Amino acid sequence: MKLYHRVFASIFTFVLIIYSFVLIDPNFTLFNHPIWTVFRNELVKVGYYQRNTSSLIYIFIIAMLFLFHWFCIKNYKTVSFRFLAILAFFIAIFSYPFLSHDFFNYLFDAKILTFYHQNPYLHRPIDFPSDPWLRFMHWTHRTYPYGPVFLLLTVIPSFLSFGKLIVDVILFKVVFFALFLWSFHLLYKMNQKWGVYYATNPLVIMEGLVNSHNDFVALSLAVIGIFYIKTNDNIRARIFLILSGGI
Repeated sequence: MKLYHRVFASIFTFVLIIYSFVLIDPNFTLFNHPIWTVFRNELVKVGYYQRNTSSLIYIFIIAMLFLFHWFCIKNYKTVSFRFLAILAFFIAIFSYPFLSHDFFNYLFDAKILTFYHQNPYLHRPIDFPSDPWLRFMHWTHRTYPYGPVFLLLTVIPSFLSFGKLIVDVILFKVVFFALFLWSFHLLYKMNQKWGVYYATNPLVIMEGLVNSHNDFVALSLAVIGIFYIKTNDNIRARIFLILSGGI
């Protein structure tokens, strides 16, 4: 991949990250700083009140993602694993999950266990009406709908955040990215073209890295299991495939 291709991909990554904040919940406060407030409010104007403009930008971004995907597949032998990993890191860590409310439910469900010491399979977010996170939460009326493996996985960043929202968001994103990177690395080792196809796929980028759906945690664990099948390590293969199913 030539230098100007990398520059274009880096600029586009920055644009994608910025655009991801157009549908940020107005009640969601990451920082109490006037610069952040101005930045958020201007993007909210586009996302909530200039829908036609926002739609055109979104269509352009999706088109560019497919173009980037096509280019990388066509030239997969020259595409650097490290470069794609760096792009994925910035997208995963700094973007806002603007097309999904699920991410914040993951945070709160884990908080029910680590902060309130209650069972999220029995208690709902709405059962804690004084919690300040409820102001930007959705699906507060349901108990935990996911598998126990995902709950155990999310308990780790939730516990380490000590109830601090910004820390919790970052740590959750780090966990999601780490699993993506692990699966990408192993897939790249099995077949370079497969790895490039996976890491540049628009669906993986938007729904996996940006919106952080737990489906892609299951996918990452399944890819890791498939790698161990290919290396005839049947015990590890079974473990990771079972973990994937437990998400």
